[in-house]
Amino acid sequence: NNTITNCDIYAIWCRNIQDILQISKNNELSVKFQGLNRRSVIFLEECAKPEIRDNYYITTFNNSGVIPDNAPSNMAYGIRIRNGLQSKVFCNATQFLDAGIVFEGNCSNSYFRYNTMKGEQYGLALVEGGVIGAQGSAGVPSGNIWGVNTSSITVAQTYV
Repeated sequence: NNTITNCDIYAIWCRNIQDILQISKNNELSVKFQGLNRRSVIFLEECAKPEIRDNYYITTFNNSGVIPDNAPSNMAYGIRIRNGLQSKVFCNATQFLDAGIVFEGNCSNSYFRYNTMKGEQYGLALVEGGVIGAQGSAGVPSGNIWGVNTSSITVAQTYV
């Protein structure tokens, strides 16, 4: 039940951790709304089988309610995973970011379910050849939510 707010670049950053990483049940995690660098609230690099779940408020430190629209070099991301095989990302809430959840590179066999992304340019972004594998099916949907009402709908649900 941590609260880490108003960070310059990362609230949580982990690199090359295998099979044991879990980030869960944090009350609020945020980075600054405006910045000169690309920012990520949670950034995982080369971590195998990480689990990010039940984080209640992943956001920019932004009280204005304005949807960000930053240049690519200084975008703010919620959860950003680079080359994270078998990542589990579920039951998280992101808001007021350029992209809520970003998968970069090979993140195959990942589990992406029951997340809420609102007030963002993109809810889910697959970049730099981002691959996560099949998610849900007609009988078992993924349960992700993009926007909750018309005043908070994410501008573009998915970016690939």
